[in-house]
Amino acid sequence: MIFNKKHGLVKAQHLLIASLLSFAMCVAPSYAEGGAQINLKDADIKTLIDMVSRITKKTFIVDPRINGKVTIITGRDIDENELYEVFLSVLQVHNFSAIKVGKVIKIVPSNKAKQLPVPMIDEKEAKMEDKQPDALVTRVIRVEHVPASMLVPILRPLVPSTGQLQAYAPSNTIVISDTVANIQRLVKVIKNMDRADDEQMEVVPLKYASAKELALTIQKLNNSKGNIRVPGKAKISADERTNSLLLGGDKSIRAEMRKIIKRLDTPSRALEVVELKYAEAEDLAQTIRNIQKTKAKASKGGVVTRKPIISVDKRSNSLLLGGDTAMRQQIKRIIVLFDTPRRALEVINLRYAVAEELAKTILEIRKTTASAEGAKTTKPPILSVNKGTNSILLGGSSATRTQIKRIIKRFDVPRKALEVVKLRYAVAASLAKTILEIRKTTASAAGAKAPPPILSVDEGTNSLLIGGNSATRQQIKRIIKRFDIPRTALEVVPLRYAVAKDLAQTIKDIQSTTSSGKGTVTRKPIISVDNRTNSLLLGGNPSMRQQIKRIIRNLDIPKPPEEKTRVVYLRYAKAVDLAKVLSGFAKTQKATKAGAKGAAGTTKAEVDIQADESTNSLIITANKVIHANLAKVIRRLDIRRAQVMVEVIIAEVSENLSKEIGVQLAVGSSSGTAPAAVTGYPGSSASLLSIASSKGKSLPSNVGILTAIANTKGKFQFAALMNALQGDAATNILSTPNVVAMDNEEAEFVIGKNVPFVTGSFSSTGSSSNPSNPFQTIERKDVGLTLKIKPQVNEGNSIILDIDQEISSLAASNESAKDLITNKRSIKTRVIVEDNQILVLGGLMQDDYITTKQKVPLLGDLPIIGKAFQNTRTTKVKQNLMIFIHPVILRDVLTAKGYTHEKYNKLRRAQQRSRVTSRGLLKKKASPLPARLEDLTVQKMTPAQIKAMRLAEWKRKHPQQYRGIRKNIVARHAQAAGKMTPAQLKAKRLQEWYRTHPQDRPKGQMHSKQAYQYQPAKRKVQQKAQQRVIQKPAQKPVKRQPTGLEAIDSF
Repeated sequence: MIFNKKHGLVKAQHLLIASLLSFAMCVAPSYAEGGAQINLKDADIKTLIDMVSRITKKTFIVDPRINGKVTIITGRDIDENELYEVFLSVLQVHNFSAIKVGKVIKIVPSNKAKQLPVPMIDEKEAKMEDKQPDALVTRVIRVEHVPASMLVPILRPLVPSTGQLQAYAPSNTIVISDTVANIQRLVKVIKNMDRADDEQMEVVPLKYASAKELALTIQKLNNSKGNIRVPGKAKISADERTNSLLLGGDKSIRAEMRKIIKRLDTPSRALEVVELKYAEAEDLAQTIRNIQKTKAKASKGGVVTRKPIISVDKRSNSLLLGGDTAMRQQIKRIIVLFDTPRRALEVINLRYAVAEELAKTILEIRKTTASAEGAKTTKPPILSVNKGTNSILLGGSSATRTQIKRIIKRFDVPRKALEVVKLRYAVAASLAKTILEIRKTTASAAGAKAPPPILSVDEGTNSLLIGGNSATRQQIKRIIKRFDIPRTALEVVPLRYAVAKDLAQTIKDIQSTTSSGKGTVTRKPIISVDNRTNSLLLGGNPSMRQQIKRIIRNLDIPKPPEEKTRVVYLRYAKAVDLAKVLSGFAKTQKATKAGAKGAAGTTKAEVDIQADESTNSLIITANKVIHANLAKVIRRLDIRRAQVMVEVIIAEVSENLSKEIGVQLAVGSSSGTAPAAVTGYPGSSASLLSIASSKGKSLPSNVGILTAIANTKGKFQFAALMNALQGDAATNILSTPNVVAMDNEEAEFVIGKNVPFVTGSFSSTGSSSNPSNPFQTIERKDVGLTLKIKPQVNEGNSIILDIDQEISSLAASNESAKDLITNKRSIKTRVIVEDNQILVLGGLMQDDYITTKQKVPLLGDLPIIGKAFQNTRTTKVKQNLMIFIHPVILRDVLTAKGYTHEKYNKLRRAQQRSRVTSRGLLKKKASPLPARLEDLTVQKMTPAQIKAMRLAEWKRKHPQQYRGIRKNIVARHAQAAGKMTPAQLKAKRLQEWYRTHPQDRPKGQMHSKQAYQYQPAKRKVQQKAQQRVIQKPAQKPVKRQPTGLEAIDSF
């Protein structure tokens, strides 16, 4: 509905609305003179909209869902602007909003207002809109020092459900849609929180996790209820190019953040077995646990680190290690140090010093000494603490143990004073190296070797811990005083890989997003860019420059390998199934587990895997590292799976014997209309009553029935029926279905008939004029042999088989589709059987003997005569059923080929033994099978290829004989080659080649041996060779061994 100054009055439906409209028309002219009072009670809100439209000359578009009653009471005159503010306040109270779109104002429900184009204002326009605090607007606020995404969770409770609050990370801005008054309140809150500070920052490179995803994960951890809690003042930023995280905050916050990142930047946990050579597994495991406890106490920080899994196998004297790769590598280094001959370990009991504190001091001294000498120790010493005896277990090389024992001797004395010197300008680590160099140079000049002082560095507080006698400490403090002076200098840092402009902006961003607890601002380092030489110009005190240079070293590294797309063609596996497995593997590697479930690493790049069914190939998009890992997985999965040939033997022997004997009598009137007396038995093969009623005209055709009807000259009729029937049926069924199934794939084998079964019928006489047609409903079912098998090949030669076997047949009943009886024998089981082993699955042995005797009471019990009043039936059923299974594993092509030949030749022999050809049904040469299976392809092969195929088959079946024959052939050729000239040897080899490859011999060319004999020049060479042989001493004749082809032919 639209209201404007040209619009007429809305048709009134209530008297109150009409009166209010009249009042609005009366008071409208008075606004030109300074305003008027507005008093409305339970007025329709649309009436108020019409009144405001007339007074303010504004055009409104009202949503159909706008309705309700309003009450307005003003104690003084209000002008048009104040009236519009009151109007906006009334709409807000009723959850309605007025949105200005062009020259019109839309009035809609507040929950739908955010979907409309709300007007946007800047800072200057916001001051002009102060007179309309309830107007709905959108404003973009830029944040200078704090990440905008961190402020959104804090400001969210201050925004009503009808408003909207979002952060845009690239420009570090916040977008707010709400009323002007609430936006002004949020702006004040943001200004109080958006403050800069001068706290330190550092770069943490990641090994396994993605910097971008890990930064988001850590920011979400603060709102979670898991075991990991992130400090509230921690600042974190991600650098995707170098896969690093930039941390900001004070020392304690950054320390806790490093521990959290270390827990999250880990690969998946694994297990590893380490066999020990010298140490006892149980003792070494306890020592490692003690070392882990000592390190855990030394690194107290509020973050609970994951403990490695250490299990002992006494039988093999091995340790089972579990945990991530870093943990296992650390424990293996400890094991290498401790798994040495016992003479390399020493126990040193302390008198004055505390073992745990002294162990930490020794490690700090060795670290400081190695840093001062500019080298790292190849093997760290073994230091284990026993608190109960206040002793240290020392291991390592002889020189290392001697050096540590001298340090222990110096420190295991009554306690001396220790001092902590905080540095203001100098860097603690650099100054410690300088002090050690100065004392070393002074001692060398004096010609004496003074003991080194105790110097320990605390980089977090930039302090030095000094120990020793008073003179040594005073001397070191004088050196510190000389070097701890302010320095301001400029330094040029050339870059190799990173872009100077982008890296400078990254460092400035982390500096601007770092805030202190007190909100104070200190000096910031100078960072300038030289694009020509791709360098950074740094200025400030040495500590700031050193800190920034460490950041630059960590970020100025080569870019990670880019993603590439490769196509992998599969040989055996199905591309679609393998793509699902690899996609799940990639998702598992990428997933990040945080909160109560712990934390796991993330992949560094996206992985896309698609399958092409037409070529059975995989299309993989990933970087080189992931491509290499996926290639290893594909090689292990794309393998030829074993097949299993399953032979099932079903043997069934059954025997049915039945015997029936009985007499039926009937006496009737001469007319024969109804018998006076009759004896009949239910279930008998014939009925005397039906015979008597037909007067013998329709006799039954049943075998074993004798009928007689006599008429006694019209007085009465007499009839007798004697039935004697014996049946003998025997069944012997032997079924041997065979089926080949792939490993872990189901195979089904069905042989049978599709038999119709009557499931219903309909018949109705109906009227003569409209008779009904009777019909039957028939359902077809499979009757026969069904075999379902699913094999699973284990590591050895055992096979797990899921078998579902069913045999069904029709019983000897009616031949029609009605009242059919089905015999069904089924078995469903899961068994384990060895390769090439026969196993019985089940069986049934049944023996039934049934005798049924029917007789006339009293008369049937009479001796001799009683047989005429009896009917006796005897049935004997005996059935034996056994099911056997014989699985064979076909692991390769040769095994499958061998079993195929065996089955084929068996079928050929069975056909030859059959008498079908002798009966004249088939001709003697009309065998449907070739003599051998190879004959199917022999017609397309040359003689040499046929002989090579048979030789390969013989070598496969007789490997030992082939190796012996091969040795004899090589020895004979070597002996013959010693008696031949090079020309003879060449001719001999050419002759042997043409003998085994006749298809390569050119047509019309003389045989090589004949050509050799008829060439005069070669004949002279042969004569000279014979003369040399005669001059040589006689040798024993060598027994000729058959060649490989001759051995095959004889075989």
